Amino acid sequence: MLRKERFGSIMNFGMNLIIGIVMTTVALNLLHAVSLIAFFQNVILSLGIGYLVGDLLPAVAWGDKLANALGCKNKFLRHLVSSLVIGFCLITVISLICQFIAFGTGMMPIWLKCIPYFYVFGTLAILIAIPIVLKIAILLTGFNPENTKEL
Repeated sequence: MLRKERFGSIMNFGMNLIIGIVMTTVALNLLHAVSLIAFFQNVILSLGIGYLVGDLLPAVAWGDKLANALGCKNKFLRHLVSSLVIGFCLITVISLICQFIAFGTGMMPIWLKCIPYFYVFGTLAILIAIPIVLKIAILLTGFNPENTKEL
């Protein structure tokens, strides 16, 4: 079992792996550039950028604040609001940086073509994946943030 301090790192890694797979699949399909090597290169790039962005942007806290401000009491509604905020923040920054690295300064038309699809599929992936990654992080660390406020 890992230390409970690693809970956030596991959540960040798991979510960014899923976001990277989804965004890479969407982008390569939209650009008609599907290949195994391009897929792996872009997932790894997205994972690295996403992990850093996930550590720097407090998107989860922003999602919780918005859910509180909207008065969301229902657990699913809170999860939905939080997922929308996390999706908007992370998908915007990760996709912008990845597209810039891939296409340089001429990336804006490509990014604008892809971003609506990134938002839809990425946010759905986040909505579905958070509970799964949460269970894995709890299993690996023994830390459950719903039962305690230790971190």
